[in-house]
Amino acid sequence: MTLQGAGGPGGYEPSRAPIVRTSVKGPKILMFAGIGCLAIVIALVCFVAFAFTWNQAVLSTDGSPGPTVTLAVDAPGEGLVDVTTTDRQRVYLTYSTGAPMPGLDGEIIVHASTGQAIEVLVPDGGSEVSEDGTTAHLIGLFDPTSAGEYRIEVPATTDGSAATVLVQPTTSDYDGLGQVVFAAIAIPLAICLGAVGVVMSICGGAWWHRRALARRQLLRGQ
Repeated sequence: MTLQGAGGPGGYEPSRAPIVRTSVKGPKILMFAGIGCLAIVIALVCFVAFAFTWNQAVLSTDGSPGPTVTLAVDAPGEGLVDVTTTDRQRVYLTYSTGAPMPGLDGEIIVHASTGQAIEVLVPDGGSEVSEDGTTAHLIGLFDPTSAGEYRIEVPATTDGSAATVLVQPTTSDYDGLGQVVFAAIAIPLAICLGAVGVVMSICGGAWWHRRALARRQLLRGQ
């Protein structure tokens, strides 16, 4: 009788050890992709907040005229404002925060490029905003008849105190609609991306931990 060796026909083959995967490339990609999604969410939220506050920035954080202010005139004085649309223009009076709002020794006069006098309307309720020691109070509104240069004449204050008149265009209905549409798209997108980013980051981190642990165990076994 012929005996077969362990590796011959009908012999028993020992079971192979399971393959231990120790590469952390895949887990890293998954986790950092999740972190990237979360970064996009943060950027979207900041952009939405910026879009809704940009046109309302009458004063910057340091108290100077905001980025949408088109003219600043110290009282008394005059200046030219370049109006690009027929949207209503706001007129603000700025003064030191904590001091009473100074009166003006006369009316603010607006002249179109044709010389026509434009009526300055008194708002029903004057809004007010303060930044870094400066307060801006809405005191008037005027409606340009056409695009072009408008001359603004500002009288002195009744008590001689320092004051500055700012002119700022109102937000058009189209701009406001654009902000709403953008927010309606961006907010659900941010929620979805945030959820995906959290899941990807957690799964990638757990996967990375398991691969790193398997690598350490393999090295100890060697």
